[in-house]
Amino acid sequence: MSFLAGRTKSEAWCAGSGRLLLLLLVWLTLGCSSQGAGATGEAIVTVDPSQHFQTIIGWEAGTYISEPTKPVSPELVQQIVRSAVDNAGITRVRLEVRSGAESRSRTYAGYATMGSNDAWLKHRYQVSNDNADPRVIDWTGFDFAEIDREVEIAVLPLRNELASHGQKLFVNLCYVGFNKGQPSAHDDPEEYAEFALATVLHLRQKYGLEPDTWEVILEPDLAGGWSGRRIGKTIAAASRRFAENGIHTRFVAPSTMNMAVASIYFDDMRRTTDVLPFLAELSYHRYAGVSKAALADLTTRSARYHIPISMLELWFGQAGPDVLFEDLAAGAAAFQGRVLADLFVDARKGNLTLNRDVRFNGAVFRAVRPGAVRIGSTSSLESLKALAFRRPQGGLVTALRAKGPTIVTVRGLPIGNYVITNVTETSETNDLPTKQLQNGDLQIVIQEPAVVVIAPR
Repeated sequence: MSFLAGRTKSEAWCAGSGRLLLLLLVWLTLGCSSQGAGATGEAIVTVDPSQHFQTIIGWEAGTYISEPTKPVSPELVQQIVRSAVDNAGITRVRLEVRSGAESRSRTYAGYATMGSNDAWLKHRYQVSNDNADPRVIDWTGFDFAEIDREVEIAVLPLRNELASHGQKLFVNLCYVGFNKGQPSAHDDPEEYAEFALATVLHLRQKYGLEPDTWEVILEPDLAGGWSGRRIGKTIAAASRRFAENGIHTRFVAPSTMNMAVASIYFDDMRRTTDVLPFLAELSYHRYAGVSKAALADLTTRSARYHIPISMLELWFGQAGPDVLFEDLAAGAAAFQGRVLADLFVDARKGNLTLNRDVRFNGAVFRAVRPGAVRIGSTSSLESLKALAFRRPQGGLVTALRAKGPTIVTVRGLPIGNYVITNVTETSETNDLPTKQLQNGDLQIVIQEPAVVVIAPR
């Protein structure tokens, strides 16, 4: 649906008569019997372009599409990638490198070709130091077979697909080392920095790929042996090696599993060394310690130190629209809810129907692209959440999360053509009852729980 919205002079009776007409419409649409979806609410959403908050960095997914022992066809990979971009709205990918890539064991190749994963599971995080000098890289001491496969099956196709739309893929390279606190050469920040440098140089030399960010450690509170102080020293060492080699990759941390401890890790990071100039994002996961207070702590630090926050993992369908709206309202600039294959009901069997959470969130992701700036928005109704964004190319996007039937009046949109996308539990449509008042306000009848996105055509 497209329509014009804007501010013009209006007669005083228009708002009242328009509301009566809309109330009649929603009554006719929803019915007045006890079998309806619930009591109808009324909300006024006000968009305020004079307020500016975070700039969106990207909508992330993990690279995983299939196991090497159970590959899918190149044709299906391309379909998965295309739908991830076009339908799920993905613009950013988490590419993982395991600590055990510094090793001569070559266990991944054995797993990929023979199908036996016992040795791989045993050695994938075990570090075997290439040599005793962190300033000298012995390339025979590294095995990048796993990361190469992920680059070739997911990252390069994603990069090409986004490029065909005139967009750039954001690559977040993430170090994974679930060693449970066992001693490792990477305990030494200089040895870790050598590993990071070797990985980025490998990707640059083989694929012409330089990651946008390096995520220092996935879930340090689960991996064991990692403190905020260690993360800070590691960033300091790795940033020096990157700079010496003309690498502009910045850092993401602390990426704790527990949201509540992310602020504590961050405080320890910044106290031990001057990491702030190199820190691109203050990251957290949502598996434990989730509370409004924990999120507010992150928002406070983001504002104080001018570092965006990013919610970079909540899998298994848990990162639905309520989480998305809460985190974006708190200042999140990036968001991740699934790996590529799990965006869909059963990708490996060719069922590319979007999962429930992805359908809802995808409507926002497709309309709000990287570079968009969140602007002011308020809702007069608690059960109706509202977000608004200014696109890089101009134009405002408004996203609404309704918990039930609601009549919404949206104020503050400039004159222009708009498309309304309505995503419910069962469908995605653009046929919501909508009325433009003479003063330019939009009135929309939301008939059931939904995500509604109002975007310039």
